[in-house]
Amino acid sequence: MTLVHLAKFSEDIGIDSYRSSWLYFIIGFSSTTSRLLVGKFGKVGPLSLLDIALLGNVILALGNFVLPSTSVYYGMVLYSIGYGVGEGLVYTPIFNIAIDSVPADKRGSGYGIFQMCYCLAYLIGPILSGFIADVSGSYNNAFYTAGSLEVFAGCLYILTRCIPSSNREVILDGTLDTQLVVVEKETVL
Repeated sequence: MTLVHLAKFSEDIGIDSYRSSWLYFIIGFSSTTSRLLVGKFGKVGPLSLLDIALLGNVILALGNFVLPSTSVYYGMVLYSIGYGVGEGLVYTPIFNIAIDSVPADKRGSGYGIFQMCYCLAYLIGPILSGFIADVSGSYNNAFYTAGSLEVFAGCLYILTRCIPSSNREVILDGTLDTQLVVVEKETVL
């Protein structure tokens, strides 16, 4: 939603098109930087990939809640940096998790189906945001809605951590260990 409506929102608060075009560059640069860092340290750092994605989700939600209150270019620059970092923290782990969760022989079709489902947000989000902006007369409510949906997604992730599962994999010290259940013991001489 941000990539489609950021320029129009900038225009609405009095930022010229030349300076608002630089916001997209800032988003791209900060997103690339965070994606590189997550790619390098994502599986060996102190946070799991899902925790990194949740952190990115929180950054995106906070940015969307704070953005409507800014009216200066430097506030937009800070938002763009935060959006880029949050985007990199969300997308890199999510794609990695999607690929790792499918058996090797089905990764091509599994990733394709994941992309199809994931890109529905890119189809629906800008349309919904534009509709909200048209009805309310301001992009503020559109950004609040986007932030609320991101908070909802973060809450779903937290709820999955609370649901007990007998075959859940446990992440300890950044390494993936599988819980084993002993069903019978046998002594071998």
